[in-house]
Amino acid sequence: MNNPESIYDKLLKAEKDSTKQEIIDNEKSKQIRVHLPAKVIRVEEATVDVEIIGQEDTGYGYYSKFPLLLNIPVIYNNYTSSAYIITPIQVGDTGIVEFLDFNAYNFINDGNPALTTDTYYHSLNNGTFINGFIPNNKVIDIPDDYPIMIGLHNQTFTLTVGSNGALIINSTTTINLNSATGVNINTPNVVCSGNLACGSGASGSFLSQDNKTVIVTNGIITNIS
Repeated sequence: MNNPESIYDKLLKAEKDSTKQEIIDNEKSKQIRVHLPAKVIRVEEATVDVEIIGQEDTGYGYYSKFPLLLNIPVIYNNYTSSAYIITPIQVGDTGIVEFLDFNAYNFINDGNPALTTDTYYHSLNNGTFINGFIPNNKVIDIPDDYPIMIGLHNQTFTLTVGSNGALIINSTTTINLNSATGVNINTPNVVCSGNLACGSGASGSFLSQDNKTVIVTNGIITNIS
């Protein structure tokens, strides 16, 4: 089997300068990257090392692996100037490497403007990582009546919001609510399936088993009617 012609062979055979330029432009276009699927192999603060999931046609009758991409900055989609929701990236996570129009490392390092006069146009050396690109066989089946769902894969915690506004929190361990001023529960009924304890004494009222109203003040029953 004859090997495909290299760019040098093509240039030697080309007679016109316009043809040579077309060959060069074609080869340059092959080096332009846009998006590639990748897997995280190392996590270091705000950057990751990734390996591209796929191989590249060399043009010589065989495929070769992409080089490892090191110290790729991470894009956090749920991070704004006022709030954030962050799920830490772990080794083995899969996502997309997006290659930028020009070198953005000035901005990445300290927020300064990026320079446009460089040679990193959509190159393998100028990418950012976006986590969460997964194959169909790993997609979680979320019921239609739960438009919002947060959880751990090991099923130790889930938080769901139903289409009717119902909030459901499930956990296999203790759930702690900490506040410097207080926690307000504004509802006509509170249902407790087990024991209810209060460290400094509870105040309020409840209905006893014999249908009497019991009033409690600072942990002391003050009236039964």
